[in-house]
Amino acid sequence: MRRALVLVILALILVPPVSAQTVTYHPDRATFQKFLSSNSSYRVVPGTDGWSKGWAYYVDARLGTIKRHGDETLVLVGNVYDNPRMKSLWRITGLPENASLLPAVIVVNGTVFITGTKDNIYLTERAFSSLWNPPTASTVGFGLLALLVFFIFLLALRKDKSHAEAFYLVIVSIFGLWYLTTGRATISTPFLSYVLQGVEFAKGGSPSSPLGLILGMFFKVIPPIEENLIYAHWILVLLIASFSFYIVPKRSRELGFLVFGLTFSAPVFRYFVHYVDTTTLGLVFFVSTLAMIANVTFSPEKGKALLQTLLLSLLTVLTVAINPYFVLIPLAFIIAFPKRHFRNYAYLLLTGAGILLLYLRFGLPIHMPSHPVDEPERYVLNLLLNTALSITVILYAVLHVGRIGKMRGQTPFLALLALAYLPLSVFVQTLAPYCFVILGALATRLLYVLTPKT
Repeated sequence: MRRALVLVILALILVPPVSAQTVTYHPDRATFQKFLSSNSSYRVVPGTDGWSKGWAYYVDARLGTIKRHGDETLVLVGNVYDNPRMKSLWRITGLPENASLLPAVIVVNGTVFITGTKDNIYLTERAFSSLWNPPTASTVGFGLLALLVFFIFLLALRKDKSHAEAFYLVIVSIFGLWYLTTGRATISTPFLSYVLQGVEFAKGGSPSSPLGLILGMFFKVIPPIEENLIYAHWILVLLIASFSFYIVPKRSRELGFLVFGLTFSAPVFRYFVHYVDTTTLGLVFFVSTLAMIANVTFSPEKGKALLQTLLLSLLTVLTVAINPYFVLIPLAFIIAFPKRHFRNYAYLLLTGAGILLLYLRFGLPIHMPSHPVDEPERYVLNLLLNTALSITVILYAVLHVGRIGKMRGQTPFLALLALAYLPLSVFVQTLAPYCFVILGALATRLLYVLTPKT
């Protein structure tokens, strides 16, 4: 009972707000379910607009996992103002034409109408969300990709001649147990709008956000079905866990287990990454940026150093593209690493140019993701409770080290990020999962500083 109460409170506090609109059914949902379970073939007819063609691509791919193509059932996507075929058949629904602007699934006389506009048709995904029929190619591909990630990190950690690979095996075992025992990951409603941008781009349209562009490139190769999104989501979670070993001191890779423990043991963090949302992809880019900063010794050769800086700038720009609040990363970097002036100027210039291109391409100002909290007191309390162990370790270490302000390198870099983003996460919910990583990595590094070296 107590566990159920905690889950309810988490849901009330942390679930992003959804659109006031919901998908409706005519005459009822049972009729649509009957169509899904029937043996009838189908043919999808999109409208003329890019968003309509993109969503028809999704519908075709989704139905293709359970049905065969044919002419027995006509599936019309869009609304009467962009789909001429829908307009010609709309009279059989008995509904006014402006009803086609609402997100709805209508089944009449062997014809299926999937209606809406660019601003809401993605909500009709909920009509298909109960389906789970992953293609064999997707399942095999997911398994092979997970194994590839596992072996790459395992072999890399083994070369460090430490016990890090043993701890990594434990982490992967925990990850596998979590995957097998947890419920199916849920696609958040806000994320569906990016899915629409992605399928629109995949069909020749133009995305209105960096994430829409990334998803569109993914959908050009991989069918835009929920199974593939959820499989990709779990690969990203595995990458986040794996990079835990590369945001700790080089000489003690095994401490990555502590970062993983401090981060993934928090119920709120697991709650965030259980949703297929912008969080997991943003965290992958973020931990990749931290890993590069922690591990790359920039070459004194200007050509090689510039190439390394270019890669760091690219990772930073990708992080900012998903969560624009991290535009402060370069500033924290040059404060924590003040000596290499050429590298710092190049990093600022390249990163600034990349962010400027994002702004010019996707609009000014770029959308700042923020999910208002209905009960801020409870949200802050849960955030503090879930980060209490990391914060306690950090405070203890600071009291004993006493010179963190004079330090240079990764530890003060993480400290600056914590000082900037932990208070901001109280107001910007999307920053919370990043703060778990920052605090876990900072606590681990401070423990390493306190540990006597032999």
